[in-house]
Amino acid sequence: MEEQETIANELAWLRAENQQMRAQLEKLTALEKICVDRRIESAMSDRGGTSQNEPLKKDEPPMAKGQFHSSHQKGIIKRYYENKEDINSQKLGEIVSELYLADSPAKAARLWKSAETALVNLGAKKERVDKIVAAKDLQALAKLVEELF
Repeated sequence: MEEQETIANELAWLRAENQQMRAQLEKLTALEKICVDRRIESAMSDRGGTSQNEPLKKDEPPMAKGQFHSSHQKGIIKRYYENKEDINSQKLGEIVSELYLADSPAKAARLWKSAETALVNLGAKKERVDKIVAAKDLQALAKLVEELF
């Protein structure tokens, strides 16, 4: 009974962390969209275009060839990579929650594979991850996640 309460408390904590990380991810996604829009506007003004629907001239290379980022965009990219560990830990928390609630073996198998990848990306020892995933031990996974946080 105590184990169920402990797991329920950990699950509640992971869900709260998950919500915070989703909010951060939404902000980053919105900033990335703004950067892309500004890059398009900048490319249009650099080539003298006035409309986003105006086609490229024949002698102009497509924009993707030499994508340079402004200092603002570089800052956004830098902050994304600074928070990448938090984003990965959020994903792992979501995976653990989904595993706890998984209702089909196929979904559980997919989630275990995702958990393995996420754990390796967060720097967990491969041998330990392989052992937990092979045993499909949800309690050991939750304990490892707690250690990584």
